[in-house]
Amino acid sequence: MPVWYETAAAPAETRAAPARERALHWATVWQVLAWLGSQTAALETALALLSQHDPADDLHRFVGAVAPRKYRSPQRRDILATARRLLRVIDRWDRTFPERFFPRFATRGGVP
Repeated sequence: MPVWYETAAAPAETRAAPARERALHWATVWQVLAWLGSQTAALETALALLSQHDPADDLHRFVGAVAPRKYRSPQRRDILATARRLLRVIDRWDRTFPERFFPRFATRGGVP
């Protein structure tokens, strides 16, 4: 599966299109969002550690609501909401702790 595709404006004979004429394939974007949306254990563990670090933090209240036009099924809505919450947690995590969320915390055993 291609990671990028050439836009219609690009000539067919130029296979090595410049970066400005390339665009991400829609499936690549969905695969990344689906992977982020499946990281529920990382999300819950990170929220618990952030609330231990700062009990007054209200990050756990962010539900990650998604506009109805962005999904077609309740499963996709949940995946997108989890991905949105995780992206917000990652931003807060990286500003709070010296250890980066990815790859250090989430992929090195920080999550059960």
